[in-house]
Amino acid sequence: MDPMEDLNRRVTRLEERMAEKDTQYAVINTKLSAILWGVGVIGTALVGVLVKILFGG
Repeated sequence: MDPMEDLNRRVTRLEERMAEKDTQYAVINTKLSAILWGVGVIGTALVGVLVKILFGG
């Protein structure tokens, strides 16, 4: 077998795997951003309620 063909095949497989990992990373990043946004909203609401309870209103 030609060494260049083997090398080209290996590089192609590595590129496919890298593309798959990039997609997985993007999905994870999106989910984490949504979770952090939700935690931020809940935290902000809790701070508002605590301030209202502590200082009356």
